[in-house]
Amino acid sequence: MSMRLRIVDADGRRVAILDAEPPDDAPPEVREGFARRALVNGGGRCPCGATWVMPSRAARRAAAGRHQPARVLIRHEPDCPAADEQLLAAIHRWKETR
Repeated sequence: MSMRLRIVDADGRRVAILDAEPPDDAPPEVREGFARRALVNGGGRCPCGATWVMPSRAARRAAAGRHQPARVLIRHEPDCPAADEQLLAAIHRWKETR
């Protein structure tokens, strides 16, 4: 799996986003899960309704004080291909067939 770094505008702030990109031979469910995650990472809305929320100013300051990135919260619907459980299960099924 390769990674792609991109800079997006988040409410007037420049934010570095690191997206995972599955290989071309990944099954459709894996590719869809990662495509939806990339959509939301860039500030869009997943078809399931998930978006990301910029951490509060206090949370960003606390993270900066610990020399860590502030993390955003993204909650996909449980049956969404981008939800952790769905995507991990799809990846495991794919790996079993390789």
